[in-house]
Amino acid sequence: CNVSQLIGETTIARYRLKWNTVKVSMEVAAMLSPPPVQRPSTWVDYVVLLITTFSSVINICNRKRLDRLARHAVTTYALGRVQTYLQGAGSGTGTFFVAIFRGIFEVYYRPDWFARRYGAFGCLFGLAVMPFAIVFVVLKGLLQLFDKCFLGCANGCCHKDKLYVIDQSARYSVYPAPSIEEELLRTPRPTGAREMKLRKAIRMANNARALYNECDPAFPKHHWHFTVVPARELWRHVGNYGTKSMGLSRGEKQKLISLLRREQENAISFSKFCLYIGEAIKARYVEGSTTDDLRTSYQASRDRNPTFEEIYALEPEPDEETGAPQKGENDEAAPLRQRRVSKRPSIMQKINDSHSAKNFIKPVKLERDEGSDTFDA
Repeated sequence: CNVSQLIGETTIARYRLKWNTVKVSMEVAAMLSPPPVQRPSTWVDYVVLLITTFSSVINICNRKRLDRLARHAVTTYALGRVQTYLQGAGSGTGTFFVAIFRGIFEVYYRPDWFARRYGAFGCLFGLAVMPFAIVFVVLKGLLQLFDKCFLGCANGCCHKDKLYVIDQSARYSVYPAPSIEEELLRTPRPTGAREMKLRKAIRMANNARALYNECDPAFPKHHWHFTVVPARELWRHVGNYGTKSMGLSRGEKQKLISLLRREQENAISFSKFCLYIGEAIKARYVEGSTTDDLRTSYQASRDRNPTFEEIYALEPEPDEETGAPQKGENDEAAPLRQRRVSKRPSIMQKINDSHSAKNFIKPVKLERDEGSDTFDA
């Protein structure tokens, strides 16, 4: 998760933002995704639902919405990658003819799809939208035809190593996983200070991605799952635009540049760039989270129940001559056990102490001194 890397954490990325491909964890996705819509029961719920729907319609053209998430693909195999112009022309022509045949079968498939879900009215609705579906499928095939031809020119004639030029569907192909979707619904949404911390990290990750895209990222050789940029180009952009675009202080920017200079001529992925940013801005997030973690662990250690060893640990028998506790062979942990036992007495010691206390407590008779108002025991 690129957002977690900025705050010094390590989590698995299950989703990504659609508009800039920033990888996010399950916790961040639960925070960004809209809550599930519940059936309104009062007039206030209807008003809230109407306002939410109206705002969603207004922001439907906003491509930078944070709630537009997509599943993050584990890997991209790129089995149909085009390397020459002839391969691109042949692949594009075949894809276009497949789209034409799919458009013909839409006459049956679209009404049947709606009829199986919504009955007779769904079948009528499918017949109404069928012409638009045919046109959409054919136009998508035409787009893929041009994409394959341009891709063949770029890889074969211009000696590039690209996976696509226009159509990005060749990069991401994720099968639906109901278990992950259910896990997203079960994940609690962060609130309070945690939510503010994550939202600041998301804002910085988006700014870092925008700066990273200005360096013309490209796929490395024989890898099409992530893009890389030269380290030299990246530290030059950080030096020129790091303060303005990413909000880095002077010291943070110099530290980030020094970390990037260690790579020299190597290529850096965006995840590695986020790792370096997290190291440069460690004072913002890691120190505060470390204090919170220490406070939480201290409170948990106070509230936890004693273990079996701590309850039934007994002190070693003293030596007859010196009176000191006996040690076994290579018993280096004896002082630690003595300190632990001394801090937390065993149950038998507590019982013995309670019995001894009862035996020594005797009723006291108060007597008055002659000529005095005080009592003596």
